[in-house]
Amino acid sequence: MKKALKNGGLFLALVCLTFYVIGKDLNLVQLRAALSSANSIWMVAAVLASAVFLCCEGTNIARLLRGFGCNCRLYQGIRYALTGFFFSSVTPSASGGQPMQLYAMHKDHVAISRGTLALLGELLSFQVVTVMLAMCGFLFQRQMILDTSKGLWWVFLIGVGVNLAVTAVLIMALLRPAIINTLMGLLVRLISRFSQRKGAQAEKFLSAQLTDYADSVFQLRQKPILMVKTFLTTLIQMTAMYSITYLTYRALGMQSFDFFQVVSLQAVLYVSVSALPLPGAVGVSEGGFLLLFQTLYPDGLLTGAMLLSRAASFYLPVLFSGLYAAVYFSRGMVDKTVKKVYS
Repeated sequence: MKKALKNGGLFLALVCLTFYVIGKDLNLVQLRAALSSANSIWMVAAVLASAVFLCCEGTNIARLLRGFGCNCRLYQGIRYALTGFFFSSVTPSASGGQPMQLYAMHKDHVAISRGTLALLGELLSFQVVTVMLAMCGFLFQRQMILDTSKGLWWVFLIGVGVNLAVTAVLIMALLRPAIINTLMGLLVRLISRFSQRKGAQAEKFLSAQLTDYADSVFQLRQKPILMVKTFLTTLIQMTAMYSITYLTYRALGMQSFDFFQVVSLQAVLYVSVSALPLPGAVGVSEGGFLLLFQTLYPDGLLTGAMLLSRAASFYLPVLFSGLYAAVYFSRGMVDKTVKKVYS
């Protein structure tokens, strides 16, 4: 009975958190009005593009885990992607996504070292592709962006700078396992300050994980094609995500700007707001959309276009992944088929 109440409380808490994140900045009246005037076929395509985004991330995670000797199926990778999307969306700077993904992998008996390396590889690919697409988008649409708002140039530079810094740290973590050793040593010393016994236990556990991590890094270096496939999948993933803006643009009957122009602007917007420490960049993404895309829409359609785009790219995925997380974590519905396999 106690466990049922605990699980039920967790379920309700996650459901409430989901609807809070979605509802606090969402005008349902305006969204309903926008949906009533939108072409349903184009909107279905936008929702499917959002699904492609999540499936691509799941594909990358599953592929990397298999590359490190874990028997991970595609549906399990998608499960980790859903977990990451939800907790990234509800925590500042998306800080909760990877830890919760790692927790879900650990519950599936994936070694922490291998799960960590898989997430680092996936995140590195994500960072490189987003910065690359944003820089290309800015170069090709520079005049339109500067004409719209000169202030956005500085926000874009800050976003690119932060993302490049994160990319550099990830590359060092992948190429120099000694850096991870140093960080783990600092963690052990911190734990030891509070408890010598727990510090010794942590040192023993982390020592085994670091050895496994170094071995997985070596395996990754021997399989460069693994990262090539990851980068290509991420390119499809981000193109699908950015295309949501174009699909909603067409859903509202607009066609003055082509696919490449709209996707380029969305790539610039994404990197510009991604460095801001807000859950899912909620509020800033909406404001940036209204600023950057004002030349694409007449005044009467701009707000509706923003709501449709965010509904397909953020609100619906958060709703779906949040309900999934509520069921998964509250009931302990963890699949046991992922097991460690040492080569």
